[in-house]
Amino acid sequence: MRQDMQVVLIIAIVAALLVVIGAFLPWVKLAAPLIGQISRSGMEDGSDGLYTLLMGLGAGALLAWYHFGTGQERQVFIGVGVLGVLIAIVAGVDINEVSSRADELTQAQQSLATITVGEGLYLTLVGGIGLALTGAATVFRRR
Repeated sequence: MRQDMQVVLIIAIVAALLVVIGAFLPWVKLAAPLIGQISRSGMEDGSDGLYTLLMGLGAGALLAWYHFGTGQERQVFIGVGVLGVLIAIVAGVDINEVSSRADELTQAQQSLATITVGEGLYLTLVGGIGLALTGAATVFRRR
């Protein structure tokens, strides 16, 4: 494997790991003075974290197939890029949904509780973008 592909492979593996880790971290946080802080991970209550987790694992499997097996570079990184785009879309939509719900709170409700996006969603978004960029960089690079 060429040196430049080793770097791309490492970046893609790190991005896939971010997606997998992000699924288990908080996606939504609610803070209230009387009850403290409550958070929900991407894996709770039928959240989209299961889908991003499976896509992150799928990207990892494609990368392992490329590194250890007979996976063709172009086809593997097209798959990795597509999965990255899908993960980034899911994370972006969920970030928007959490932010919209926080904005819908009345002034009185906002004084009692705040809703924020958790770090798991941001990690998932960054990982998805990383997978999409490594896929695109590999597929569209000059030969």
